[in-house]
Amino acid sequence: LGDAGLFQASNGGFAYWKPQTELVDPYLSAYSSLAFQWLRESGYEANAQVDEKLSAYLNQLLSKDQGWPWYYSDRSKAIVRAMIAYVMTRRGQQVDAPVSRLFDDRKLLSLFGKGFLMMAMQHSGEGVRAQVPVLKQEIVNRAEITSDKVQFREAVDDGFSRILHSGTRTNCLLLTAMLDIEPSAQQVTPLMRFVSTTRKANRWNNTQENLYCLNAMRDYAKVYEHEPIDFKVSGKLGEHELGELSFDKPDATPQVLHYDFAASDAGRKSELTLDKQGSGRLYYSARLQLAYQQPRLDAVNAGMTIERHYFIKQGKAWQPVGTQVKLKRGDLVRVQLKVGIPAERVFVAVNDALPAGLEPVNTALASASTVDAASGEGNDSGGAYIWNEDDYWYGAYRSGGFYHREMRLQAVQYFADFIAPGNYELNYVAQAIATGTFNANPTRIEEMYSPETYGKGVPAKFFIDEP
Repeated sequence: LGDAGLFQASNGGFAYWKPQTELVDPYLSAYSSLAFQWLRESGYEANAQVDEKLSAYLNQLLSKDQGWPWYYSDRSKAIVRAMIAYVMTRRGQQVDAPVSRLFDDRKLLSLFGKGFLMMAMQHSGEGVRAQVPVLKQEIVNRAEITSDKVQFREAVDDGFSRILHSGTRTNCLLLTAMLDIEPSAQQVTPLMRFVSTTRKANRWNNTQENLYCLNAMRDYAKVYEHEPIDFKVSGKLGEHELGELSFDKPDATPQVLHYDFAASDAGRKSELTLDKQGSGRLYYSARLQLAYQQPRLDAVNAGMTIERHYFIKQGKAWQPVGTQVKLKRGDLVRVQLKVGIPAERVFVAVNDALPAGLEPVNTALASASTVDAASGEGNDSGGAYIWNEDDYWYGAYRSGGFYHREMRLQAVQYFADFIAPGNYELNYVAQAIATGTFNANPTRIEEMYSPETYGKGVPAKFFIDEP
């Protein structure tokens, strides 16, 4: 805080490196004022003169079109103005007129900007505050919902890079906004779960995400986790007692209550009941695992999609075949997996089950024939190979991609820590090693720590004869 003035130009705005008027950045200035406000609410005061000059600069940006760098688009300006309006209302200033104008022009705002505007409206006069439910519903309409998580998605333009946009930062700001507007909203806890799963090595990808996400988690803890953890939980499924578990600290190891269904349970309606006694907040997931007597013949989309296609070599080209594949022992078959990701996913695994008559060709092994097999391999994962601070010595597919593959006799598996929305293609080659008729179980993709978010393909059958 004592050094903040070193980055303040004469017009009151902040610059990243040199405090010169021509280098002042509006987003950085609004962000600095927001940080000052968060610190003030925690008992830390910024230099009064620095804060006063910064507020005067931001007031001008809020009400006038002067002082904006040429590279700021109308959308970027509107987002920064929403930030400024929120900070001013938190400081007790009345800015109803600018807030109303922003609401009328809200089509310019990203979800990030709408989150700030919604909080500014909540702390404005009664007439402005009456429109909060309208804006909240528009935000909620952009939610991507799975069984245990919620995230918000949108299309952004190139100009947003100037205001350091990231999807994770937007979701964290929206968590803060939801807690400010309606802490009991049904989106709050699933959104908190999404925010926590995007953290890697106890942090997020950059300083922007770290600050907004930590602040959101702090806000969440103030509302939901202020009580000490000291409780017991007992479970009951119908008439069956499942047992009792005890928890006495925030980082307690997750525990499981388990029940194996008996044949007599078939067709009976049962209610799962959990009884909590003591202080602290309980988080739980209820999962049902089942096996079909007959394999499902239709694909499943439960938050992700996956398709499997087979190709056989005819001459120099790979020709597509259906789900009824006829081969000769020794033939090569190319397996193509097409994955569809509608929203950000974390810790994703693909498991492509192999029929017993096929064996994957691992071209990394000296004993494998690499000429034909290598021509069928490929990984169009859509990711960009860039610098990764966690693993600084080699980098990783940060923006989406399956960077690890395991080739086993029973299946070929791909893994990704993080997958951005998009379409992905994975390829490998297998060889027919035995004659007979073999079933290939459906290929499957899932979030490893939220297996209810998954996708499944369709089964196939192989007929392998002697050459």
